[in-house]
Amino acid sequence: KPMMLIRALILAFVVNSVHSQPPRPGGGGSTSTGTACNACGRSATYSEAITTVSGYTKRTITSTGCPNHYSYCTGKPGVTGCADIGVEGTASEATDQEKSIEIPGNPVIASSVTDVECDVSALAIALNGVSIFGGVVDNACSFLDVNDDTSEWTAFDMCSGHSEQTGNYHYHFPPSCLIAQATATNPTADGHSPQIGWSLDGFPIYGGLGPGGNVMTHTAQGCTGDYCLDGCSGKEQEIPDLDGFKYRYYLTGATSDLTSLPSDPKPNATDYPFTLKCYVGCLFSTLSAGTCTGTTGVNSTYTAAAVSGYTTAFTDISDTRLCGTGLAETTPTGAPTYAPTYLPTIAPSEEPTTEPTAAPTVDEYPIETELSFESSLDFPGTTASDFNADTAAQQAVIDTFADSMSNTTSDDVSIKNVTTTTRRRLRAVDLHDHLLEKKQQLGNNKHALVAGIQIILEVKIILEKLGLTESDGAALFNTLNSDISAAVTGGDFGTALAAKLTSLSATTSMSVDTSSLVLSNFTTVLVDSPAPSYAPTYAPSAAAESSSSSSDSSMTVIVIVAVVVLLMVMVGIFLLNKNQSTSKVVPAGAE
Repeated sequence: KPMMLIRALILAFVVNSVHSQPPRPGGGGSTSTGTACNACGRSATYSEAITTVSGYTKRTITSTGCPNHYSYCTGKPGVTGCADIGVEGTASEATDQEKSIEIPGNPVIASSVTDVECDVSALAIALNGVSIFGGVVDNACSFLDVNDDTSEWTAFDMCSGHSEQTGNYHYHFPPSCLIAQATATNPTADGHSPQIGWSLDGFPIYGGLGPGGNVMTHTAQGCTGDYCLDGCSGKEQEIPDLDGFKYRYYLTGATSDLTSLPSDPKPNATDYPFTLKCYVGCLFSTLSAGTCTGTTGVNSTYTAAAVSGYTTAFTDISDTRLCGTGLAETTPTGAPTYAPTYLPTIAPSEEPTTEPTAAPTVDEYPIETELSFESSLDFPGTTASDFNADTAAQQAVIDTFADSMSNTTSDDVSIKNVTTTTRRRLRAVDLHDHLLEKKQQLGNNKHALVAGIQIILEVKIILEKLGLTESDGAALFNTLNSDISAAVTGGDFGTALAAKLTSLSATTSMSVDTSSLVLSNFTTVLVDSPAPSYAPTYAPSAAAESSSSSSDSSMTVIVIVAVVVLLMVMVGIFLLNKNQSTSKVVPAGAE
């Protein structure tokens, strides 16, 4: 343990003290802004522009230099955000580099090669904007020793890259995640590796497989056939069905399993230099200055065009680390926002209505407790754009998710986010494949790479409507978690989803990945429902109408009786007054 710690500390010091050389002249450069890259690949940018300068075609590449994949720091104890060898850190060391790289748009095969073996700087740029370094690790031209457990490779993440002290993330080995993503999204017809980058001399860079899917190797590996690489790690050959170039470079050695820390499997010592060792072509600066001459490196039909590159975040299905689980980006950091349904404000009319108004909906739960959590699932077989355009498919996912959990309706579930993913999946191995042994060297014989989508669903349930209180939230969450997990892993979810897609006439074809379900922890939030802002007029019921009618009749009788009594009293008073006047006594002597 003490020796391992000492070795790791030495490695951290060495790794953060080298790679100090500036970019090669004329290739453009980069300047760190200090802005941290997203550790799960959300900060990557890449663009190209084709222009003509002094009669020479120039390809200008701009990028943040941030990888479009996992880059949590490992193998550097004592460095902020990093961890020990084989342990996942808490942050990425990578920072925005504001890269602007200029390379020939129409490369030239120079009259002599340029040795760059001992350069500790970017020799090329990958199609995700990340720098590609050579096979040395310091200014003393020390080779990267794959058999030394104190060497720099022990700090390579599962995508086979790491950062130097300036935050410049780069590769020394074949970039495992980028190769996996490119192979899945842009496969070639004959199994040749897809393009993954550009050398600074303008020639394209490919993975480790050549024509027919054959592994490209060096003389040190005993190569004597048609698939041998020259001393620069490239081959001069025209392949019209692949590209319009007369020369291309290949990155050699095994790619990782996309989950191990440090990166494993890794190239063998005989795969050195792993990337480039020298330039066959001219840099744009020397070409445009007239100090480098040679023969054209493109065929007669070639026209320089901008390449879009890879910026979509790559996440692998076998990854159980932060980015693979989704917890790094989907766990709520605070109380979720909830918009309760308020009663509408209605101004009563001045004149009474002749027709009874309908009773408005009144929330019977003045205080509501909302249980909220998120879940992510992967669905192979479609893209985010296709899914987002297919409302029937969206409803099928929501309905199936809700139906798989007790006490949950489709109104409780919503789709929060959809992203396109590239996933690594086991496939059958053809035992009769004569290239199997060679493919095993690249570690790609056991898996196929399939594009799909990751859907993050949000669930919000009002506990009081289920007769529950806030203290019941944990138990309900565990129940729902158990319900959906059993449905997904048991296959019922997939069966139900297929039926829903058919019944709703969805055009999107998709299946569920049973190993990708992740539920974030729940939160509970009190939601106060406001009182109605007006006194509603309710429609009278039949019983109320009967009672009202009876009351009206009684009142009529009372009024009539009162009137009769009043008349009788008035008549009586009149008669009494008349009788008194006729019965008066006349005094004596009166006439």
